[in-house]
Amino acid sequence: TDRAAMNRSVFAALKPGGIFGVVDHHATPGAGTSVAETHHRIERSVVVDEVTAAGFRLSDESLVLENPDDPLDVLVFDKTVRDRTHKFALAFRKP
Repeated sequence: TDRAAMNRSVFAALKPGGIFGVVDHHATPGAGTSVAETHHRIERSVVVDEVTAAGFRLSDESLVLENPDDPLDVLVFDKTVRDRTHKFALAFRKP
């Protein structure tokens, strides 16, 4: 997937002030995107960097989906963590 192209497309589709929400599963610190295919996880900082590079500004964040008990090193569909993963929820605004 070309995430940069996707982020640019979402930016172009929204009116100024529009919100782009992103919810995804935390990866272990330093993993970047390296476990996206194997564990379906990504580092929060990568998402923030990529989405803001498309022109958005991070405007809000919720901790409601966070679970610090998730070991972060297993596939999100693994029965030991399924439906209990450590997730981030971010809101980006188009200026």
